[in-house]
Amino acid sequence: MHHSLPDGTPHSIDLCPMHKTLLTGEIILDDDQFLWRKDGSALAVRYSSCPVIEHDQIVGSVITFSDMTQRKMTEAALKASESFVRSIADGISAQILVLDKSGKILMANKSWQEFYLSRYPDAKEGNYIGLNYPDLCEQAPGDLQKFGVIGANGIREVLNGKANQFTLEYCEHLGDERRWYFGRAKVFSDEGQAIITHEDITEIVRSR
Repeated sequence: MHHSLPDGTPHSIDLCPMHKTLLTGEIILDDDQFLWRKDGSALAVRYSSCPVIEHDQIVGSVITFSDMTQRKMTEAALKASESFVRSIADGISAQILVLDKSGKILMANKSWQEFYLSRYPDAKEGNYIGLNYPDLCEQAPGDLQKFGVIGANGIREVLNGKANQFTLEYCEHLGDERRWYFGRAKVFSDEGQAIITHEDITEIVRSR
């Protein structure tokens, strides 16, 4: 019933949470375990193990469990879906962010990460998740800061439900070169999550 790990490796009785209840009297709750059927197939389960005590002695335990197979399949499908969405986002040249209702970054595509690393002196790869994006905009370096403040205020208006969307076109000076960008913020979910897109429109502006 609980003799092996999911990969078939023998499960040491010393590491078995169920057995631990018999030794210590501890109540065990676990939603990430596998039990084994008579036909040799594994069953993902959530289970509890509670001691049976008589005259201050542990005389046994009561095990209850529920089948978690459907939940595990759903979680695997969701993970695959998230990976698919990220691969699409990373293939888009525009910079894309997803924010929660408070403005914290939930997801950033590859293009935005590259922009972030190139513009913020203290930026480190992978340290952007959880950052408050409007706050980050206000900390924009150099001549970008004034646009960052405008952008931060506009994004907060969208997150607070005071505006359907916010857009901003602005120019950045990079040495002797000038580049133009267009940003947009819009809520896309009932939970108040927002998507931010930021595009380099330099060639479009030069052709006007």
